[in-house]
Amino acid sequence: MSLDRREQILNYIYTGLLPQTPGINPANIFRDASQLTESQKPGIVLLDGDEKLVTDRKGHSLVAMPPAVYVLTPQIFVLLPMVDNIDAAVYPQTYQGQPAPTGPAISAMRAAILKIIVPDQQLIAMCGPNGQVDYDGIETDMKSGSTIGTLGAQLQINLIISYTFDVRQL
Repeated sequence: MSLDRREQILNYIYTGLLPQTPGINPANIFRDASQLTESQKPGIVLLDGDEKLVTDRKGHSLVAMPPAVYVLTPQIFVLLPMVDNIDAAVYPQTYQGQPAPTGPAISAMRAAILKIIVPDQQLIAMCGPNGQVDYDGIETDMKSGSTIGTLGAQLQINLIISYTFDVRQL
C-alpha cells in the first residue's frame, strides 16, 4: 500500500527531518504520543493536527471530487528537561558562558527545527504545485496561567502545510 500525500508529508517530517534536530536523540522523537518520561527529554512529539479544504468548490456542478488544495496543520512539541537537569552536552547553546536557561533553550530549539523544516526542498516538492510550507508561530508554557516549566519547558511549533489532494491517488 502506498502512502497518500498527507501521510507522506507527515512521515517525512517524522523520519526525515526531525531526527536532524541538534541536541535531540532520534530515539526520543515520537509521533502522536501523549507524554514523555523525564528520561526521554529532551524529546519531540509530532502530532498530525487537522486537515481542511482550502479550494472553493461552491457553485460548481461537480460529479466527482476534483483535485483540491488542503491545509495540514501539524504540531511539533519540544519537551525539555527540568531546568535543574540542563547540561551543556545536551544544550550546546550558551548564555553568558553557561548552559542556556529555559528561554534561550526554547528559542534555540525553535530556530533549529524551523531551519530544518521550512526551507526543505523535498518537503516543498511533496506539497505539489499549489502547496507551500509555512510557520504559524509557537506556544510555550512560559506564561502566566501555565505550568511555567515545572514539568520541564514545553514548546509547540505550529505549521501550515498546503498541498494538492487528489482522491484518485489514494
